[in-house]
Amino acid sequence: MILFLALSATAQMVMPLVISTKLQVRTPLTFGSPGKFWAPVDVTTYESTVSGFTDVHIIGDSQGSSQPKSAHMANAQAKVCADAILRKLASRPTDNMGRLENLTTNSACYSPVTYDTATWLTAVYHYDAASRQMKPSHVGEAGEWTRDNYDDMFDWSDNLFADTFGPAT
Repeated sequence: MILFLALSATAQMVMPLVISTKLQVRTPLTFGSPGKFWAPVDVTTYESTVSGFTDVHIIGDSQGSSQPKSAHMANAQAKVCADAILRKLASRPTDNMGRLENLTTNSACYSPVTYDTATWLTAVYHYDAASRQMKPSHVGEAGEWTRDNYDDMFDWSDNLFADTFGPAT
């Protein structure tokens, strides 16, 4: 959902509101409650945990885990979700310990700071069997803004886009 506002300012930055879709918010996927914007999921499959929504998988900005809402994280969640769906279609378990012990997602973000410098941060999440949630296991950040980070930002985004949408033609 994108909301547009009339603003008057010297500099403006318009960002879409990061919440679930109207379809999701107006259905029981978020328990049908006002103020609940994210759908609860089993983070080992990204399948909805709401009764009656078996085989509904939710990733990215709409899922309700403790993981960041970002395109990079959605890409990582999609891989976990696809693996779970393929296992289910092949009548293979999604909850075997070997898989769960290696279940990770990660989020990275580059941010330009000036016209030719940037910084970055990253977080790696691992599955925690005790809480049945993804928990941060490593967080990192750039020590300073640099031109190298600025250049790396474009390589990172090119790789993310190619991984998500396929190679540029």
